[in-house]
Amino acid sequence: MIVSTVDIQPDSPSLEFGWRARLDLTIARRGERSVAVRRRHVGPVYIQRPLYPELDGTAHVMLLHPPGGVVQGDEIVFSVAVEPGAQALITTPSAAKLYRSPDRASRQSVQLCVGRGSSLEWLPQEAIVFDGARAQTSLDLDLAADARAIAWDVWMLGRPASGESFQHGRYDGRLNVRLDGRLLWHERTGVPGAGDSPMLDATWGMGGARAMGTLVAYRPEGFDEATVTDVRSVLAVYDLAVGVSAVDGLLVVRVTAREAHEIQPPLRNLWVWLRPLVYDKSAVAPRIWAT
Repeated sequence: MIVSTVDIQPDSPSLEFGWRARLDLTIARRGERSVAVRRRHVGPVYIQRPLYPELDGTAHVMLLHPPGGVVQGDEIVFSVAVEPGAQALITTPSAAKLYRSPDRASRQSVQLCVGRGSSLEWLPQEAIVFDGARAQTSLDLDLAADARAIAWDVWMLGRPASGESFQHGRYDGRLNVRLDGRLLWHERTGVPGAGDSPMLDATWGMGGARAMGTLVAYRPEGFDEATVTDVRSVLAVYDLAVGVSAVDGLLVVRVTAREAHEIQPPLRNLWVWLRPLVYDKSAVAPRIWAT
């Protein structure tokens, strides 16, 4: 399997004065449980001790970034490998915050490698992009052909609850999904501030939305049009803009809303619905979701 990497280069001009943080985490099957056999970190990124609320030994892991935010020039890289036969569910305790960065971009990169016969659920909280931020995020999901995965990516521009709109700055996002090294899905999202472009409010752009959530799911059996119709029915109870597609065996779901808190409930409910279909087991929510 080819693993996509976004390594931090020490001579990168945009990172000359920023923090560099990286977490390399490997989950492997050991007996009746999946355990963290490698957790190497540089900078303030850690994991809590894995929890095991499920009988099949799935490791529930929470990623921690104590500073709570990323400022200009910073880059955080999360690299997770799930070895053959292992099972992991990974989440975060709070939203990632990408602060104002007038001079240099800030970056958050996620690299997920899901090995043969293994499964991964990547279910973090949203990323909040502050007004004036130049923020870049990436999510690279590399799958073995018989792996199983559900992963989502949610971002929010500005802080409407605090009266802050996203007037200036730019958000750039990237999502790649590979199957046995073959590129299955690639997309790039570039959104300038409302004061710099009409894109956020135009009908041809975000249509007034400030938050977007993308969920991708993969299983070796694929997804048919009946599943696409069922997913649309699950999300139909929410008054949100929704798009659902099945492409080359990959299920892709897109949701946009005014605020991120409107996106989390439908994505979580969809995860509950999808879990038996993808993993053949009922949903057991991360404990942090109940706090």
